[in-house]
Amino acid sequence: MRLNILPIIGFILFSSLGCRRPLTFDAQGVAHGTGEKVYNYRTGAPKSREEYVDGKLVRSRWFRPNGALIQETNWADGAGEGIYLREDGSIRMRMPYVKGIAEGDAKEYDEAGNMTKAVRYHGGQPVTKSESPATRSGFAGPGIPN
Repeated sequence: MRLNILPIIGFILFSSLGCRRPLTFDAQGVAHGTGEKVYNYRTGAPKSREEYVDGKLVRSRWFRPNGALIQETNWADGAGEGIYLREDGSIRMRMPYVKGIAEGDAKEYDEAGNMTKAVRYHGGQPVTKSESPATRSGFAGPGIPN
């Protein structure tokens, strides 16, 4: 008697595909499952779309209120650049992340797109601050050139 294993393999593959958990967030905001989270402008237009696979952020896309793509970030183990937008679609801040935690030099911008401030983050906490090159003078702090 010969056992045909093809139906068994097919059942296992089909079952594993059907067992993917939908995207949810726990009370601490930690993602679980697979899916997309959309953040909207007050008008209802998408501001950003985040894609998760097995609870890990894999891609973020940010949009202007008219739907034009501003930036796309492909995340690798929580590393990438996130941006924060105002309601008019202008970039308020660009922030680097490592393992899902703010790490490195974040830059703040005014509505016209001019950098107004740089803040260095380490372990998710701000450690230095400086004004934009056009407005600062004197010592800017450790690691921030004048």
